[in-house]
Amino acid sequence: FNKENKDTQEPYTFLPFGSGPRNCIGMRFALLSLKVGIVSLLQNFSFQICKQTP
Repeated sequence: FNKENKDTQEPYTFLPFGSGPRNCIGMRFALLSLKVGIVSLLQNFSFQICKQTP
């Protein structure tokens, strides 16, 4: 996945969950788990605008 090799890559080289009618049955669960994990992680932080923000 180097930038130099971008033109020589076959299409659909990277399909983490597959595609079509036989795609991964855990795809929705994995994506939902990822979203829940990110939200629970971000809930532990507070975000504020600083004076240098344009």
